[in-house]
Amino acid sequence: MGDAINFSAFGGLGGVGSIKGLLATKKLARQLRLKCDELHAKGKYFQDTSVQPPLPEKYEKPKKEYQNTYRLKKEKNEFPCPFSLYKGKMEEYITETMKSTLGQMPEYKADQCDKAACTISDMVKQKAKEYKCDRTRFVVFCVVGQNKRQAVRCSGRAMWDRETDTSFTVHFMHRNIFAYCTIYAVYLE
Repeated sequence: MGDAINFSAFGGLGGVGSIKGLLATKKLARQLRLKCDELHAKGKYFQDTSVQPPLPEKYEKPKKEYQNTYRLKKEKNEFPCPFSLYKGKMEEYITETMKSTLGQMPEYKADQCDKAACTISDMVKQKAKEYKCDRTRFVVFCVVGQNKRQAVRCSGRAMWDRETDTSFTVHFMHRNIFAYCTIYAVYLE
C-alpha cells in the first residue's frame, strides 16, 4: 500500500474508552514508530531544524497587590504615634532651616521666597521621614510673606483624630520677611 498506513487493518479504532480502542491505539502507535524508523533509515524522514520553538518571553515577577486592611485605629500592640516624641527636635530643625534659608535674604522678593518655601517644605519632609514612623503620612505647609508690620492670621481646617494624628507650627520673623511652617503627621490606614 505504499507509505500510507491502513487504519482499517486494525479493525477500526473501536469506541472511545473501550479496551478494543485502547489496544488498537497501542498497535497504531507501534506501527507509526516502525514506519518512522523505516523512513528514517531510507533517508526520507528527517526533522526540520530550521523551525525553532518560540523562545519563552522574559519572565517578570508579578507585582504584589496588597488588600486594604480597613484599620482605622492602631492596634493595641502598636506604640502611639512616635512622631510626637520628636516634636522638640523637629521644631529646632525647622527653626534652623528657616534661619539658614530666609536669613540670607536682605529683602522680600516674591520669586525667591516662592522657591524658599518649597525648599523648606522639602527639607522638613525629608527630615520627618528619617524618623521612620510606620503608617504615617507627612504633610508640610510653609508660608513666606513680606513683613510690613501688618497683622496676618493663617488658619487651616482638617478632619483630625487626636489619638493618632499630630501637628505643630513654627513661626519665623525677619526684618522684611515672615514665615511659618506647619507639619502634619497623619496616621495612614
